[in-house]
Parts: sequence; C-alpha cells; structure tokens
Amino acid sequence: MLARVLRAPLNFFDNTYVGKIVNRFSKDIVAIDENIAFPVHHTIAIVCEMTGTLILISSTNPRLLVPTVMLSLSFVGLRHIYLKTGRALRRLEASTKSPVICYLKATIEGILTIKVFRAQDLLQKEFEKHHNIYNSASYSHLACLRTFIFAVDICVSAFTAAAILQFMIFNQDLQPGDVGLVISQSLNMGWIVFYGMFQGAELETQMTSVERAVEYTDIHCETEAGLVLQDWPKLGEITYKNVSLSINNSKTNGCWQIISALFRLYETKGKILIDGVDVKTLSLGFLRSNISIIPQEPVLFKGTLRENLDPGSVYTDEEIWKAIAAVRLKKFLSSLDVAVEELETITAQKQLISLARVVLNDNKIVILDEIVEDVDTETEKLIHQIIEESFTFCTVIKIAHKLKFVMDCDKILVMDNGEIIEYGVPNILLQKEDSLFYRMVNIEDNVQY
Repeated sequence: MLARVLRAPLNFFDNTYVGKIVNRFSKDIVAIDENIAFPVHHTIAIVCEMTGTLILISSTNPRLLVPTVMLSLSFVGLRHIYLKTGRALRRLEASTKSPVICYLKATIEGILTIKVFRAQDLLQKEFEKHHNIYNSASYSHLACLRTFIFAVDICVSAFTAAAILQFMIFNQDLQPGDVGLVISQSLNMGWIVFYGMFQGAELETQMTSVERAVEYTDIHCETEAGLVLQDWPKLGEITYKNVSLSINNSKTNGCWQIISALFRLYETKGKILIDGVDVKTLSLGFLRSNISIIPQEPVLFKGTLRENLDPGSVYTDEEIWKAIAAVRLKKFLSSLDVAVEELETITAQKQLISLARVVLNDNKIVILDEIVEDVDTETEKLIHQIIEESFTFCTVIKIAHKLKFVMDCDKILVMDNGEIIEYGVPNILLQKEDSLFYRMVNIEDNVQY
C-alpha cells in the first residue's frame, strides 16, 4: 500500500484529502494489525461454547429444541441486520473523520493568514460543522451497537422464559438438578450469545479497514518503463510542441503547469523534447534525475549534511566540499557528518544548501522556483552570483515575482490566469510601453523591498 501511494501520480493527491490517506496508514492499519486477530479467536471459542450449551439444554428436554431453533434463527437475523447497518455506519464514521483532520491541518498551516483577516469565528464555525457531522456518524454507530445488544438480551430472555414455561406447563419427571441446569445455562447463555455475536459482528465491521487498505493497493501508479540514455542531455535544449494539460488544483499557476509537464507529473497532450528526445519515451526516474529544481521553501532531510547533499553516495568528499565552497558555506561548516538538526540554519542558509545540492549534481537543466522570495538582499545578490558562476552552460528556468531576478535571462515568459501573455527578449519587451512586462517593471521600481 505504501509503495502504491509513493508511486501515485499527483492527480491522486489533488483529488484525495490528506486526512483520508492518514486514516489508511493509522486507524485502518491499527485495526488490521491489532483489532482483527482477537475477535477471530474469541468468535471461534464463543461459537463452540454456545453450540455446546444449546446441545446440553436440548438433551435435557427435547421439547426445548423448538425454542432453540427459533433462538438460533433470531440470532442469524439480528446479525444480518446489524452487520449490514454497522458496516455502513463504520464507513460513514471513517469518511467523516477525514475532513476534520484535513481542515484542522489546513487551519494550522494558514493560522497567520486567518489572524490577519480576523477569520477566527468563521473558521471555528466551519470546524464545528465538520466535527458535528463526525460526531453524528460516530454516535449513530454507537447507538446501532447498543440497539443490537438490547435485541440480543430480549431474545435470550424470551428463550429463558420459554424454558421455564415448558417445565411449568408440561408435567414431566425431571430432576430438580436438570431444571436448575437448564435455567442457569439459559441465563448464562445471554452473556455468551451477546459476546459471541458482538465479536463476530465486530470482526465483520473491522474488515472494512481491510477493504479500505486493499483499495489503496489498486491505485494507478506512474509508469517507470522507458529509455535510459548515455550522456544525456548534452545541451539542455527544451522544446514544447502543442503541449496541453488539465490540472484539478486551484493552487497551481501557469508556470508550475509548464514545469510539472516537464517532470511528467501529470498526463499531457503534445510533445516535450529535450535535446530532440521526447520525454514520454524516457524512464521516469532517469528523466527526473537529470533535471534539478530548487523550490521556494528549501527542503532538508533529517540526517547528516553529507546525506542531504549526496543521498545516493555517488560523489567523493572533495567534490562535495567543492560544491559547498561554490555556495560560500565552507567557512560555516567543519564536517560533512554533522547532523542538519544541529546546524543553526536560517532560511537563507537552507536555500544555499539546496543550491549546493544542485551544483553537485551538475545537471544541464536547472529550475529555480522563486528561490529569492524569502531571503535577504545580501543573500539574493549572492545567489545571483552563484548562478552566474555555476550554471553558465546550463538551461536555467527561473520562476519569480521579483523581476530583478529574471532581467538577465535570455527570454522572458509572462503568464496571466494560466495563459501566455508575452514571450521574448527582456530588452525588447521593455521597449514596448503597452506591454504587460513593461508595466510590471515600472510598478516594481516604485516598490521598496
């Protein structure tokens, strides 16, 4: 299941609540590992004990076979009704819990925005709405269980009353011990039946967790098959031919759609060529390993500095230190085996470590996704200098809102609402006073960073 989720395309994560995925790997896995084995053992033991009790009672008085058969049929009917309802309510409880987790996670992530717009009351009402729906589903499942227990008690009480009436109405030569045995076993059978039926029903309802886990083993995965070329790419020349794609995610912008198509994160129409090779014909892992990207929020993994820069243990210490020196961090580091958690790194330094990772990989295509948005002016100038020194012979794609960061590019692509508005050399676009790029530069010149 984990392998399938890790290899699932981004469409799966766009259309699936995070809470649903968390539920599969937490509550459902716990139910499979811990909550199923014991009900199986108890159900088998209780069925054997209940069968022996019914045979013992019937052998004492053959006339009790009739209420015994009726009791057994009642148990089968109650179990059928409860299982059908209980499974549905268990699914409903699990599905209503996911939005609560997802909403709480999104609220915590956006707490600053919520406070700025003073939307605490609105968010609280919406959270209470999701929580009330979950509580309703949970209470309905609990009420269904209690109703089932009450119905079982009624059936057992009716059987005990029938047994007593048999002895009172029919004049039989029975020993007092036999009568006491039947009554005591009938009363004791109430607990046996309830516990056995409960464990059996609980086993059936817990099997919904197995069903939900199996559902995730059938997730469509990305295809890894494809070509693996030697010494590719050499030039880093990228060509888009009639490329179109549709993303069901309102958070993505046009620039990210272009980049996601290059990484084959989504299914696209048309062709994307790198050095004349269609990326669809390449192995997915090979394609992505030959394209470097630095996101706006730097990503550092738990572990040593060496493991962050060279997770595949491909490069020598000399090559790693050379990359560190290229991003001006060598004077701040004494060892490659120091844990990243021990480094008192700020966002700017984390961004430089991510930049060192890209320098070390030495790919011909480098994508910089707004890497200067959250850094100070001094670090921004340093990043400009590192890019000019280390990526001279690379195809560098810059995504930025700070236009100063892209003024040295060969071509500028201006997008608005997912559409290409302008494309050309920066100096030529600046000569057109009616161009959107010209107006954006003028506005930025009047803004103090």
